[in-house]
Amino acid sequence: MTKYVHVKNGLVLKYVNLTAEETAAIPAHKASYILPYIAVSAPDFDPATHYAPVRLSDIIGESFVTQTWAAPFAKTAEEIDADKDMVVDTMDVDPFLRAFALAVLDEFNVLRDLHSLPPRTAAQLKATVKSKL
Repeated sequence: MTKYVHVKNGLVLKYVNLTAEETAAIPAHKASYILPYIAVSAPDFDPATHYAPVRLSDIIGESFVTQTWAAPFAKTAEEIDADKDMVVDTMDVDPFLRAFALAVLDEFNVLRDLHSLPPRTAAQLKATVKSKL
C-alpha cells in the first residue's frame, strides 16, 4: 500500500493508503487532487541539547505532497542545566531512588573511612550525579 492524500483548495483533507489496483483505478479528473504522499523522517537530534523537531505543514506540489520538519532547536546552557537539576531532584521525590542512593552512599563512605578519607554527603552525591549527566 502506498500513502496518498486528498487535497482540496490547497489543504490536505485526509491521508489514505491505496493499493496498486486502487491507484490505477483513480479517474483522470481526480488525479489532480489525489496525490502521492512522501513521508520524510524527522531530523535526528540529541534530546539533552536540543528540543525535538516540530512537524510543519505539508508542501503541496503539483504531482505530490511532501512531509516537512523544522530543524531541531538548540537548548540554552541554562535550560540544559535546569534539565540536569530536574533529573537530580528526582532523587528527593522518588522514595526508592532516594533510599537506594543513600544506601550506596553509606557503602561508599565505609570504603572511604577505610582509607582515612572524609565521608561524602548527599549534596556531594547529587553534584557528582549532575556532573555525569
